[in-house]
Amino acid sequence: MERTKSWRRDYQAAQSIISADRSKIHDTAVTTRDYLADAVFLVGLEGLDRALLESAHAALHNPAWPLALGRKSYVPSEPVWLDSGLVDAPLFDALATWRWIATPRKWENPPEKLLVSFESQDGTGALRMDQPLSSFAERRFGARYVRSD
Repeated sequence: MERTKSWRRDYQAAQSIISADRSKIHDTAVTTRDYLADAVFLVGLEGLDRALLESAHAALHNPAWPLALGRKSYVPSEPVWLDSGLVDAPLFDALATWRWIATPRKWENPPEKLLVSFESQDGTGALRMDQPLSSFAERRFGARYVRSD
C-alpha cells in the first residue's frame, strides 16, 4: 500500500498589492497556497565540491533557523538530516540504492518502485518555469527541464 497523501490549504493576507497590469493598488488581498501533506521525499545534491556538500550536510543537521517546507506552518515531522547521507557515488545510484525512509505504519509496506526526478541536462522532459533568475524581491523565473522515471 502506498502512503496516502493529502493536500492542505493555507491562507495568506497581504497589504498594498499591485495588480498584475500595475493599474491598481489593492489595500488587502487574500491568497491561498496549497501544500502536499503526509508525503515522503528523499532529496539529494551532487557536485564536485566536496567541502560545499559537507557544509550543506552539516547545516541540515544543525540549522541556524527552524526549517519549514514552504510556509512556516509546515515544518518537517521527521529529521531532514540523514546520518549516513553523505556518500561518494553518483546521485542517481545513491538514490536508487537508498532504503525506504518513511516511518513504517503497521498497515503499510514499502512500495516496489519509487519515482525519481532529475533536472534534464539535454533539454528533454517536462518544462518547469521555476529556475530563479533574480533576487527574491524581483521574483523572476526561467525555464528548466525535469525528467522523471
